[in-house]
Amino acid sequence: MEGAAQLVSVESQPLLPFALSISEILYRIFKELSIPDCFATALVCRTWVDAALDFIWKDLDSPHPLLLLLGTITFGSNWDWDDGFPQTDWARFQSYSKRVHSITYDGGIYEGCGFALEHMSPEFPVKLLYYVAINQGTYLLPRNRAIRWVATQDCELQLLIPLISSEIDEFSIDVSGCTLQASSRLLRALSRLLPPNLRVFHFKSIPEETPDEDVRTIIRLQNSLQELKVPALALEPIMLKPGLRVLEARCTADSGLTPKQLLDALADACPLLKEIRLTFARECHLTFDSIRPLLRCSKLRTVDLEYPGRWDLDKSDVKALGKAWRRLEALNLCSRRDYPGLQSSHGIPMSMLPRFARYFSHRLRKLALFLNTEDMPRLPYEAIPFPNLKFFAVGTSPLGSEMAVSAVTAYLDAVLPPRDWESGFPNGDWARFESYMKRVRSFSYDGQLYNDGEFARDHLTPDVPAKLLYYVATNNGGYLLPHVLKIRWRASTDNNLQLVLPFLSPTLQGIDVEAQWEVSSSATRRLLRSLHSVLPHDLVSFRFVPNEEGLDGLEAGIEHVIVGRTNLQTLRIPTCPMNATMFIPKLRILETECNSTWNSGPEYPGGVDLDEKHIKEMGSAWRDLEALHISARRWHDGPIDSSVGTPIASLVVFIQSFSPKLQKLAIYLNLSDTPAPPDPPVSFPSLEFFSVGTSELGYSAEELMKVLQFLGAVLPTRIEFVNSDVPGYDWSRSIFQPHEDGRLTTHPTWDALSGMLLRVRKVGPNEA
Repeated sequence: MEGAAQLVSVESQPLLPFALSISEILYRIFKELSIPDCFATALVCRTWVDAALDFIWKDLDSPHPLLLLLGTITFGSNWDWDDGFPQTDWARFQSYSKRVHSITYDGGIYEGCGFALEHMSPEFPVKLLYYVAINQGTYLLPRNRAIRWVATQDCELQLLIPLISSEIDEFSIDVSGCTLQASSRLLRALSRLLPPNLRVFHFKSIPEETPDEDVRTIIRLQNSLQELKVPALALEPIMLKPGLRVLEARCTADSGLTPKQLLDALADACPLLKEIRLTFARECHLTFDSIRPLLRCSKLRTVDLEYPGRWDLDKSDVKALGKAWRRLEALNLCSRRDYPGLQSSHGIPMSMLPRFARYFSHRLRKLALFLNTEDMPRLPYEAIPFPNLKFFAVGTSPLGSEMAVSAVTAYLDAVLPPRDWESGFPNGDWARFESYMKRVRSFSYDGQLYNDGEFARDHLTPDVPAKLLYYVATNNGGYLLPHVLKIRWRASTDNNLQLVLPFLSPTLQGIDVEAQWEVSSSATRRLLRSLHSVLPHDLVSFRFVPNEEGLDGLEAGIEHVIVGRTNLQTLRIPTCPMNATMFIPKLRILETECNSTWNSGPEYPGGVDLDEKHIKEMGSAWRDLEALHISARRWHDGPIDSSVGTPIASLVVFIQSFSPKLQKLAIYLNLSDTPAPPDPPVSFPSLEFFSVGTSELGYSAEELMKVLQFLGAVLPTRIEFVNSDVPGYDWSRSIFQPHEDGRLTTHPTWDALSGMLLRVRKVGPNEA
């Protein structure tokens, strides 16, 4: 009885805490989850189903899921609208559609779905609305509040009509890929369907294909707009709504009002304006007096004025702008298009930059100015105090000679604020920083892939590594990565080559550095001198590949790094000639180059006269050999004749002489005299990779068939592809190692033979 009572007591306990059944708490939890996580939570229990589905369906990035709920509709010679959607479960449809609050569609991205196909009937939207109203008795999406639509063809425009509801307050559409007639039809329909209390309205189109009057009709009916973006439409008084916060439009002389009159009306009608973007036509003849009315808009945070003419700002004008716009975060006074006749003299003088820094508030983070670079001022004595400036642009400001480029660069370097190395990283949470950095054991960086971030910019001061180490040591009391064991660094410029230094530590066991692209030999030598001093003496692995164009004089630097590090087990320096410095007792892996003082190496552009005796001698000595490569992959002074390779018939001797442990074989073959397949048949028992390097394959059908038959006999069936190489392509990597994209370098001729080999093994030689 006690067991039964205890069992009842356990079963009577709730499965979930009461707090996790309260909708407000669930809302806060699910708001932090991703969509896949919401799918998982919807399967937990019935209590969570509604809350999870609300988040899954709240913001749709395509209408396709809604169409899947409609089931099928009959299509014969035409759509069967008489029967509607006979298989649709309208109760189920409504249970999902009522959860949708926003829907997005981009015809340029979301292709392949039946929703956007051109063969869909133009009557579909109207008929869909009709059947939804009859069967569901409401809107298709009764709670939809936002539509964001990009149409690339006319048929996609009408399809958004059924998605409109009385709750819509944000409507954004791009009709740049549609005709003027289709856009006009849509706008006329929208003028009747859109509710009169829209908060956001965006309409993007090509200026020549813009139905101006239809757009004005919609704007005229909307009195609650807070955000209006119509970049192809000329600014008019009807756009000036009292609650407007964001405005984007064109400003032309066609309205009959001057720019000053328009902006004067704007400042009076829109006191809450925070962001404005206006593109002025050249015939507007813009002056500071024209934009002076905007000084009354004291809440502005972004001002973007594009004008392809002369800016006549003087010191007092800049002072007036800064004094009026105390909350400004972004300012653009430049052109970004190639206007005819635009000259450097039309820009703002370079000497005005200190005035912008002096009179604008510390909130300014982005500044773009069309600069006059013809009259360069003298360099100032100190940097301009832009305390928070993160972005600076000059638009399409023209530059003349190389001398002008140098002068502008020098002036900008002098006036823009440098990195504040005096105070280090004042916002750095060093305790938190250390809690993460001490966990790092391996660190990689590739300058070719990560070239957009500030970390890899060329303008980064060369003092970054030393300064970074200094401040980490001062504030953190240790190394940047105190427990790192392995570093792999690929640099594409001189600056990001030096940036490897702060990540070194006494615990480092292996380092792999590649200096590529624009890295100079002088920067490489500086790094080698630093590595000689700071790398731990018990280093286990060292790989260094310099830029091919900067090899001169680097051998001595590489040797200095190696000397004294007697614990090295892996040494890969493929561009450095072999010498006695590299003969380290504990060495397990060696990759280097052999010059004329040595006879030959594993990669050799001459004749490798391996006869049966030599092959048997190698096989007898190397009983544990798993990979063997004897071929050339580089461009050499003279062509490599195919006759200097190892005869293809010698593959049989390799099979008989080498142990079953051999899994990878790359060899330069002589294919001039290919014999018949061996009889009795023999093949490599464990071979998984086979490469012919840059071996030359003839183009005659007879030669191809002989090589195909011989290789098909001696290679195991698990090898379906004969690897090959292209001379000069990234030879610093092992022939057995794939490139970053996962592929091995191949030659088209050998690719064709590999395809023939695969077909022979699948369908048989006769059918192939």
